[in-house]
Amino acid sequence: MDLEKIINSIDQEPYYREKEGVLYCADCMDILPQIPEKSIDLVLTDPPYGINKEGIINDESLEIYYATLRELYYLLRDDTWFITYCSISNLPYMFNSNLFEYVWQIIEYEPMKRNRNIPIGFSNYKSILVFKKRTPKLYLKNRDIIVNKKDKNIMEVFNKSYHLTTKNTRVIIDILMRFSKIDDLVLDPFLGSGTTAVASKKLGRQWIGIEISQKYCDIAVRRLKKVQFGCSLKNEKLKQKTLEEL
Repeated sequence: MDLEKIINSIDQEPYYREKEGVLYCADCMDILPQIPEKSIDLVLTDPPYGINKEGIINDESLEIYYATLRELYYLLRDDTWFITYCSISNLPYMFNSNLFEYVWQIIEYEPMKRNRNIPIGFSNYKSILVFKKRTPKLYLKNRDIIVNKKDKNIMEVFNKSYHLTTKNTRVIIDILMRFSKIDDLVLDPFLGSGTTAVASKKLGRQWIGIEISQKYCDIAVRRLKKVQFGCSLKNEKLKQKTLEEL
């Protein structure tokens, strides 16, 4: 099913639309049930962690995460991936009510950052869980530790007041290269300030983003307007290049 047919199946006007992608400013649980079954090629997202972090909507518990799991399972095609960031403290609970099969964990290492609010001292990493539906293909093999370097794409657009959990574009590009191919349709039901959509657009992937906050939708739109579709991936051979070259 192509993107146009999916858009026509959703009874809400897009907040922003391009030829290859669409953004909805809404609660994802209002949009996900309207997307046709088995129409998505990859889900890559950063859901509320259930740690009650100030400024993050629906972060009081993992209830919204659990609510989306069943919807996402049926929206994904067979032989596809579900990739999600998570809170390290709530890591064990990410497997509850989960129809997907756990595969591995990717570590996003942040050498210049120290989170002091952990029981054993300091934390320098984010946890990214890799789940699968049946037997998907891996498009690029790489290490399970990604070093988070300074992201000029973010620094040019943001300051600290814009979003509390902005993701590094290079890291998302790395993940997209591993678990998707050109023209795949990528869904992020918790789009935030738009990094999944921006990275998808750079790599020639179609995308659907859902974000409940209009403020963050506006940031995502501003970022997307600065990006040319496929600008970081002219052909499949570019997948073998390093992220520094991208």
